[in-house]
Amino acid sequence: MLKALAPGLLFASLIFSVTAIDSGFTNCNCDDEGFWSIANILECQKVSDLLIAVAYFSIPIELLYFISCSNVPFKWVLVQFILFIVLCGLTHLLNVWTYYGPHSFQLMLALTIAKFLTALV
Repeated sequence: MLKALAPGLLFASLIFSVTAIDSGFTNCNCDDEGFWSIANILECQKVSDLLIAVAYFSIPIELLYFISCSNVPFKWVLVQFILFIVLCGLTHLLNVWTYYGPHSFQLMLALTIAKFLTALV
């Protein structure tokens, strides 16, 4: 049922976004003080990236326990999946540090390598 609804929802959201642009909706005044200020948005992104990283790091612990307690025939597949999940968490954890001040070359290089390794696995 979801496959049948997906194209319609995608088309409806596209039409809504085009009509929103045409009808003159105001842009976000994110420079103002208040809930939608840039500082608050960045703080929410920091917290969400940190929580996502914690969630990503908790999944491999459960999978390692599952591998040790059961006789799974293709353990290497689960180990590779665990590596993928850890690298996904690492990219979110490194993203937390990109919100603090100017980015150093080493931080951006580490983030790029982590994202590349995640895509490679």
